Amino acid sequence: MTTELILPSREVPAVAGWWRDYVLPLVDGLDDLAAIQEHTRGLAALQAYVKDREQSAEAAKARIVAELRIGELLGEALDHGGDRRSEFKSPGGLEDIPRQDADRFRLLADNRDYVLEKLEGGETSRKRILELIDLGGQPKKKREEALDALGDSIIRTDFREADLPAASFDLIFTDPPYDRDNLGLYDDLGRVAARVLVPGGSLIAYVGAWCLWETLDALRRHLRYQWQFMILHSGGSSRMFTRGIRVRYKPLLWFTKGPFNSDGVDMEDVIPSTPPDKTLHEWAQSEPEAAYLIDRLTPAGGAVLDPMCGSGTTIRAAEKMGRRAVGIELPC
Repeated sequence: MTTELILPSREVPAVAGWWRDYVLPLVDGLDDLAAIQEHTRGLAALQAYVKDREQSAEAAKARIVAELRIGELLGEALDHGGDRRSEFKSPGGLEDIPRQDADRFRLLADNRDYVLEKLEGGETSRKRILELIDLGGQPKKKREEALDALGDSIIRTDFREADLPAASFDLIFTDPPYDRDNLGLYDDLGRVAARVLVPGGSLIAYVGAWCLWETLDALRRHLRYQWQFMILHSGGSSRMFTRGIRVRYKPLLWFTKGPFNSDGVDMEDVIPSTPPDKTLHEWAQSEPEAAYLIDRLTPAGGAVLDPMCGSGTTIRAAEKMGRRAVGIELPC
């Protein structure tokens, strides 16, 4: 099996199937993550380098199958725990792959047959393939099964339009999308929280470190800032190449509706985590951090709301702890 790198100077045949007949068997025969990453970088450059539309499409498909193979190797590494991580050290190792990219590559790998079918059908966008997986693939099916199992705990609507009783929830624990296009959700979240939380109730929200000030400004229009928790990533770090940062934690912001009664409350602000189950949802979070804060910020039998509940992690954690829980998720 040749391991010749695919570089921008190499001409791509404008022949349908080059990605399948040459690149796919090439990367499938490799177990060296660093080498496959070199292929991926070369293919990305190649896609930008060539001018012919058919050549560019072949390069795009080839890049996706290389990323799929990275996802397979990442899955093998995580399945074997710490013993395999030593094989993926820098340069080009597991710790050099941004967490979001790693999750996307693993989702491609988990849906290999579906991805190859889409490439055969002419799809050239990784983003679009991931959207299609979420709409009709196995992760979506598993998520729906998980939500169905929660029964009446789930409301299928936009949380901004949900008919929720005022002053009814002790805690809102949620993970909004924090890409640039969705930052406006934090202002909506703060507005809803100010209405449905009991006096002194808490809002805990995941945020991106890159947009910390924007989310703080949005939420403090409606609620009182209390503190920031740090959720430590288990295993390796992700890499923010544009900032030169290795990311080892996730921020959680804590706001309250008015003064908070701290009598009897004892919390650490650095909370260890475990790897989440991404087969249910691409952006799923881990249950332990939800359980830790639900236990300390709600009374026995208290009420918990997750207005963007994804696959229902918060709801399951709350119900295991004897709390009443309501989740809101957009309809299919």
